[in-house]
Amino acid sequence: HIIPTLGLDVCTMPKWASSREELKLTVSAELRAYLLDSFGNSSRIDYGSGHELHFFVFLMVGCIYLSDGKLVADHTELPPPMVAGLKDLVLVVFKDYLDLCRMIQSRYCLEPAGSKGVYGLDDYHHLPYIFGASQLEGAEKQKEDPILPKHITDANKVDAHRGRYMYFEMIGWINENKKGPFHEHSTILYNISGIDDWERITRGMFKMHTGEVMGKFVVIQHFLFGKTLPYP
Repeated sequence: HIIPTLGLDVCTMPKWASSREELKLTVSAELRAYLLDSFGNSSRIDYGSGHELHFFVFLMVGCIYLSDGKLVADHTELPPPMVAGLKDLVLVVFKDYLDLCRMIQSRYCLEPAGSKGVYGLDDYHHLPYIFGASQLEGAEKQKEDPILPKHITDANKVDAHRGRYMYFEMIGWINENKKGPFHEHSTILYNISGIDDWERITRGMFKMHTGEVMGKFVVIQHFLFGKTLPYP
C-alpha cells in the first residue's frame, strides 16, 4: 500500500515499450538518474527527503521491471515470496542505504535540505518513519514486552529496540547527534509519541509525507520524471 499512498503511479509496465530491449535501455537510464540523485546535491552540499524519495523510486521502478510489471498497488494480491522480497527491500536494502547516507551526512557535513528545525519531523529523512511505524503495527498489543510509541523517550528502550526496529534506529541516531532534551529538539516526534497506536502513527506519517514532501513544490521541482514515471 506504500506506492499509491505516496502518490506514485508506477504500478504497471509502460504501454509505450515496443520491445524488451527498448524498455531495458530506457529503464536503465532513468534508474541511473534516480540513483545518482539519491545521496544529496553536490552543488548545494545538502540532503533531504527528496533525495531519499529518489532512492525509493529507484527501488520501485527496478522491482517493476524485474517483475515484468507484476508488482501491483495492492500488496495483498502478491504471492508470499514477492511480499517477503519487498519487506527485505525495505528492512535490508533501504536500511543499508540509510546507513550510508548517515555516514555521508556526517563525513561531509551535509546541510539539511528544507529543514524546519524543531518544527519538522527530521532534519534529513521521512520515509524511515513510515516504514518503521508500519513495522511496529500491533506491537503495542503484545502480551509480553509490548512496544509502545512512548518508549522512544526512554533511552534504555531505544537502545534495546534500535537493532531490530527502524523507527527506534532513527530515534537512536537523533539521541546520539543532538544535544538537549528530546522534547525540545524533536518536538514533532515527541508529540507523536503520545499516540498509543502504531497503525495511527503510520497513517499520520503517510499524510504528513503527502503534505510536506509530495505536496511541496520546493521538493517536487527537483523530481526526475520520465517515461516510466511520467509527470501526472
